[in-house]
Amino acid sequence: MPHFTPPLAPLHTQSTPFRESVWTILRTIPYGRTITYKEIAQTLACQRGIAKMSAQAC
Repeated sequence: MPHFTPPLAPLHTQSTPFRESVWTILRTIPYGRTITYKEIAQTLACQRGIAKMSAQAC
């Protein structure tokens, strides 16, 4: 298991608050683990205080 996080370089030169919040979630995934788009959407919905969010938005 690596003890570092490799540098991440998103392909989009212009970021949005939504994209930044997705990247924040992605950075929390432990090495060797996966999460689904649905799980990301559920986390974002919870952070925003809404019932649900489309996983396609992520």
